[in-house]
Amino acid sequence: MCLSMCCCVMEFLPYFCLVTIPLFGAFCGVDVILRVSLMIFAYILITQLIPKIMYYIIPYLNIGSLFIVMCLIPMNLIPYPVVWLYDKLLWYSDPLLQLIEVILALNFVMHCSKRATEMIEENEEEAWKWKMLLTVFSAFCYAMMVSLGLTIYKEGSNYQFWLLLFVICSSFMLAAHNMMWMSQEGIVSDVAFVSLCSMVAIYVMKEETDLLHHPLETPSSWRRYNRAQSVFSLGLAIINTTVGNASLAVQFLLKYLSPMFLVLLSVRLYSILFIIHRVIKKFELEPEKSFEEDVVSVALPWRSPVIVKFAIVFMVTQSTICLFYQCTSLAAEPSWWSATLDKIWPQDIVLGRILQIIMVNCFYIWRVYRSEDWEWSDWFSD
Repeated sequence: MCLSMCCCVMEFLPYFCLVTIPLFGAFCGVDVILRVSLMIFAYILITQLIPKIMYYIIPYLNIGSLFIVMCLIPMNLIPYPVVWLYDKLLWYSDPLLQLIEVILALNFVMHCSKRATEMIEENEEEAWKWKMLLTVFSAFCYAMMVSLGLTIYKEGSNYQFWLLLFVICSSFMLAAHNMMWMSQEGIVSDVAFVSLCSMVAIYVMKEETDLLHHPLETPSSWRRYNRAQSVFSLGLAIINTTVGNASLAVQFLLKYLSPMFLVLLSVRLYSILFIIHRVIKKFELEPEKSFEEDVVSVALPWRSPVIVKFAIVFMVTQSTICLFYQCTSLAAEPSWWSATLDKIWPQDIVLGRILQIIMVNCFYIWRVYRSEDWEWSDWFSD
């Protein structure tokens, strides 16, 4: 039993290593985040390529592999072009994932609401519980919307204020439209969640533009760390860092541990797992499955742990470097089109967040009008 528990812990070693990504990033910068992330990828790949029989012959082979990768291999062994390409991949895939995650979050909530209404119709005795659940969820969404709206009103810019008014008006119009013309298809909790998503997008926009105007001061260790060190040696150097560098690094960690960022990180994690699940399901070779196999397929991504590990490491790395770039008001690589856009586009408006607001409202209206055909797409059906 003790051995099986140790094996279970070893299986999750890559997830434990993820804690080091924001920690090293706060003290040493984005370049270290990228190199540590790539070394975690290397560790996952090595443990996958090792024959399974070797784990029975050599005890704790996982820990030995981790020791070699993290304690003996210097970080400068990773070529700079690989780090550069990885940085660009993370940076330029973020806007696409922003649009995907808001759609998938709404899709999840709409499916839950639909199931709740089905339970109300099937069991009249228990209907009041489901109605209460939908009401409480709607009230929570509107309460959060009011709280975030007040913060934006007090601290936001003029452009963000007008955008706030637009979102409030569109939320009222969407709710009125559902109650008057689409009362059978539209569920009040769905409208509340759409309104909350739009308000969260504006709030995150405000936080991002605040960091743009008031960036955090970076520790001097961001520019002076030794790439010839291993990850373990770099960790020892962080322990011996100065108080001044430590206090500056803590500011980055506090941004990382903020409730809003952790919520967005959870939504991104759900989106990544959802995409993996759908992709694997799409390319399954078995045309028919038994009932038991169909039930087990709900946890399909976890049956491909390597893909899941790669995806989670990618997601955490991407969210971390994007946050730290924002904290320092730097972009991965300013281009001619971004420089041109900055001249004609207000700095207090983030285009990606505007697209999120448009996408979540358009997707909701589309789903409402196609409510009788919930199987219209394999990607968004149950």
